[in-house]
Amino acid sequence: IYVIYLWQQHQMSFGLNMSSFWLLFSGAITAVPLILFSAGAKRIPLSLIGFIQYVGPTIMFVLGIFVFKEPFDIHQLITFIFIWIGIVLYSISQYIKLKKSPVAKTL
Repeated sequence: IYVIYLWQQHQMSFGLNMSSFWLLFSGAITAVPLILFSAGAKRIPLSLIGFIQYVGPTIMFVLGIFVFKEPFDIHQLITFIFIWIGIVLYSISQYIKLKKSPVAKTL
């Protein structure tokens, strides 16, 4: 209500310039990938979604080290290796479980 009052009194600066338009437009544009991710997540197994969630941070991690020369010590390397060992072990167990289970016929 207060925002409407300010707008009527011509005291509101938001919405009167192009930067306000771009700010609102960027919010709408940000929603599109989230909607697409939600639609895609319904079509694949949750274990695959969990694996895919590690790809983005890993790419940022590698870029940070090799492109931007971020400080990186042995403790961080060990942690990173343990995380990926866990992901690989989980992926192998899911693969073995998938191979043992009978395939259901779908139309």
